[in-house]
Amino acid sequence: MITIKFLEKLSEKSLLLSWREPARCNYTEQLWVLYKAPAETTCAVTGERIRRGERVYAPVGQPSNHGKCIRRDAFPLR
Repeated sequence: MITIKFLEKLSEKSLLLSWREPARCNYTEQLWVLYKAPAETTCAVTGERIRRGERVYAPVGQPSNHGKCIRRDAFPLR
């Protein structure tokens, strides 16, 4: 089971998250930034559909959870 925790909003376009996938990866402070989804996918937090071109958060670089996306409204941002 994947555990995702919102840690901090760093800017209008970036978040700091904690991502844990047992036996796969554990990122205690992972940078996620806004970008356009390259294909239709599912939000890792809400399970809702994400359409191609929709603005979503995604991890920076090529981590193990590369390719995962989170909807902009998935977390109540301060």
